[in-house]
Amino acid sequence: MSARNKVVVPMVRPSGSFRLKDQPYHCGYPGFEICCKEKKQTILELPNSVQFSVDETNYKSPEIVIHDPDFCLQVQLQNLTLFASPFNFKLSNFFQEDFVFFICSTSKKEDPFLFWSFPCSFLPSNQVYAVASYTDLDLLDLSSCHKMYDNVTVIPLDMVKLHKSNFSFTWSEWICGDCERQGKKCRLKSNINKQPETECEKPAKDGSKRKLVLDDCLVLNFFILVFVVITLVADRYTFRNNLDEKRDNIYVVRQ
Repeated sequence: MSARNKVVVPMVRPSGSFRLKDQPYHCGYPGFEICCKEKKQTILELPNSVQFSVDETNYKSPEIVIHDPDFCLQVQLQNLTLFASPFNFKLSNFFQEDFVFFICSTSKKEDPFLFWSFPCSFLPSNQVYAVASYTDLDLLDLSSCHKMYDNVTVIPLDMVKLHKSNFSFTWSEWICGDCERQGKKCRLKSNINKQPETECEKPAKDGSKRKLVLDDCLVLNFFILVFVVITLVADRYTFRNNLDEKRDNIYVVRQ
């Protein structure tokens, strides 16, 4: 990981839940993939090539705050399928709603209950508006407007009403939740052909560390002892062979 990303990356420390994209699969829970971009951005990668920039994370909540890296969330929402990921929108005082997005070549009057502007950074000459899917479109002035895409998008209402550029995902607490709240590390269980499960790693105590060091020393001493014994046996065998050879030579000379 490059030095220019170090300001952002600590916010999403790999901790058993998240893993860097180039790390081995077992280093994180499936779906918790992050990568580092050249623009000092930490990116959360989701199915269907959806990518969000990470602002911060809270492992105790749990919560990850994100935003669209191009500040045009509507484009990615058409491919966002949270049911294929471990995440869900974090809801505050608002509920989730089905929305349809329209691009209009002229500005329209907003309605606080039916029709909201939803800015997109790379469509400055065209206004984007969000409309609740249950709305009777005949009640709205949609002249010079067309649908941005056909599918309906389910998002929290406050993202639309409050023009929020960032929002939060949460995930099930059984994914490393207890471990991270207790300050422990989390890891994947080695379950082959089963649903991924996590478990907490207990921090090593001083006594266990000393025992580990002692065990290592005993093993090392054992191998040293074996080596010494083998060396002595080999030397004695060589010495006896040399002695027998000398005796044979003396016997031949006397004859």
